[in-house]
Amino acid sequence: MKKLYLILSFAILPAVTLSAQDIYAPVLQQVEQGSSRLAALRDVMEAERLSYRTGLAPADPVVDGGYLFGSPSTIGVRKDLSIRQELDFPTVYMQRSKLAEVKSAGAGYQYAQERMDLMLEAKRLCIDLIYHNALSRQYEEQKERAERIAESYRRKLESGEANRLEFNKASLTLSQVRQKCTRVIAEREALLTELRRLTGNQALEFTADTYPAVILPADFETWLGEASSKYPALQYLRNEVEAASREVSLAKASALPKLSVGYMGEFVVGQTFQGVTFGISIPLWENRGRVRYADAVRSASERVADDAAQAYTSRLRMLFSQVGTMQAALAEYEGTLAESRNNDLLYKAFERGEIPLLDYLLEQEYWQEAYGEKLQAERDLHLHLAELEAFKL
Repeated sequence: MKKLYLILSFAILPAVTLSAQDIYAPVLQQVEQGSSRLAALRDVMEAERLSYRTGLAPADPVVDGGYLFGSPSTIGVRKDLSIRQELDFPTVYMQRSKLAEVKSAGAGYQYAQERMDLMLEAKRLCIDLIYHNALSRQYEEQKERAERIAESYRRKLESGEANRLEFNKASLTLSQVRQKCTRVIAEREALLTELRRLTGNQALEFTADTYPAVILPADFETWLGEASSKYPALQYLRNEVEAASREVSLAKASALPKLSVGYMGEFVVGQTFQGVTFGISIPLWENRGRVRYADAVRSASERVADDAAQAYTSRLRMLFSQVGTMQAALAEYEGTLAESRNNDLLYKAFERGEIPLLDYLLEQEYWQEAYGEKLQAERDLHLHLAELEAFKL
């Protein structure tokens, strides 16, 4: 039951395939191959599977012996020997074996969930890196222009063609852009360091600065049905319900009598007694209440699984709706930026003297703010999609 409740923290995470993952595949492959955490999780899974296969065989045979001195000594020595094998009812071994298979499958689902979480963490870092790569590219272009403008106004100030106010504004803008570039580069390196940690500190570069195209399926219910059948957390919960049912069957089978068979011999001077022994246990007290407990666990498992499935469906529906809203907002951003004067056109207009420096810097600041919000909207959209695509990782 403890494992059953621990898995609930994953039950609200969604998992549905939506878009191509080519740009993420090389990094995720490095995580798959180099992660020490995944290697440890695989070892834990194999150890658990071995533990479930332990104890399926019958109990060990018992051998008893005796060497008894007679009194008076003239009657000699008595020697006793007995070999006894205790056996459960045959259905017990069958139920134990089936239960071991179910629990072994559960260990696999647990590993799949842990692996999916790790790969999702890596993909989220990649998504954040794309955002920072795009932002860094934009700031670098802005810095190059700001450097040309600052140098131009330095020369104009020396020749008397510009005043100190204009020069100071150009210099301040250059300083601000350089600070932005430095901050974004530092944040990008921190993300790369974290991503390298997930790969086992392998050499890694991720230079993508655009996201793959996104196409949402029109039929949510069909999409949901396909995803829910492949989600590791829900597979684990369904497996736990099956395991609880097997526990009930095992408890019922264990309430049947146990059998014992063996050999016994008694050897005294001039006499020998030997032969086969049989025994049967009378199930009165040992398993009392065990069936009721197993049945209660099964009932609880079913309720927990149903509740988790409802939470999962609700989470998916909410995210699906949010992604649709985000797509609409992103399309609006892109349309507005496309209709407005972009950075290149704005700079060319400034170079031709069509707009003064202060107007150019103000217009550029507006445009950069809108562009940054558009990049953030893209990142948020793809972070949500990463959750929706998690089961394929």
